[in-house]
Amino acid sequence: LKRPLVAMYGSTSPAFTPPLGEKVRIVQADALPCRPCFKRVCPLQHHQCMKNLLPERIIEAADALGAP
Repeated sequence: LKRPLVAMYGSTSPAFTPPLGEKVRIVQADALPCRPCFKRVCPLQHHQCMKNLLPERIIEAADALGAP
C-alpha cells in the first residue's frame, strides 16, 4: 500500500519475518538472551520482549517515518 510501517518484534525476529515496504522502522526488544523464541506464551513467564516495546519507542519510530 506504500504506507509508512512501524514493525514491532517481541518474541519474533525481522530476520525470519521481515516487514515489506520502503518506509519501514523496526522496533524490537534488544539484548535479551531468550529472544527470539517465537512462542506465543512466554516460557520464562516474564514477557520482557513485549514489556520492552515501550510506547515512546514506537512513537519515536513513527515520527522518524514522518507518519501523520
